[in-house]
Amino acid sequence: RGFVSVFVFCLLSPAEASFHTDLQKAQNQTRQLEAQLRFLSESHRDFKASGKVSLSKRLSDGQINFLLKDYIRASIILLDAVENPSNKGKYAWFDALYYLAESLFHNQNYTGAKKYYEVLVRYRRQHSDKALARLMEIAAKTKRHSGIDRYFLKGRQLPPGPLRDKIYYLRAKSLYNQGRFSQAYGLFQQ
Repeated sequence: RGFVSVFVFCLLSPAEASFHTDLQKAQNQTRQLEAQLRFLSESHRDFKASGKVSLSKRLSDGQINFLLKDYIRASIILLDAVENPSNKGKYAWFDALYYLAESLFHNQNYTGAKKYYEVLVRYRRQHSDKALARLMEIAAKTKRHSGIDRYFLKGRQLPPGPLRDKIYYLRAKSLYNQGRFSQAYGLFQQ
């Protein structure tokens, strides 16, 4: 079959060859989508059969997908864990919340990420300091500087170290981008 395809491909005009190449690409993409749909369908069927999945299992699966940089799949898995009311407030729930926010951030879903980072900051548990820095990054990326003063005041209370330095840098950068040069210069000097 491969030899026949190459032979036919050589007989085609450049326009026909381009069309044939585009058609093959579309067929390959369709096969990939079908495989993904089969996988999702089987996953959904397995989930229905097993009933509820534990928070630790969801967190583990979400972290694995996060580490594999499959942020979309990680966010889907972790959203289920975070939004389940019976999980709220558990130690692993804060980890799931953090990885969900990070997954959304890496997917450039800044509105969703901001929502979950703000929850982390409000609870002041694990990852809340990293969430402060991310909230400031989101403000800079989206050019929505409202609230950045509040984040900075909280971040300024962190113990000296790289994260606190990052918060000072992000605040100075935000001031600079707002045209508040003298204030930015003062923070850059610290």
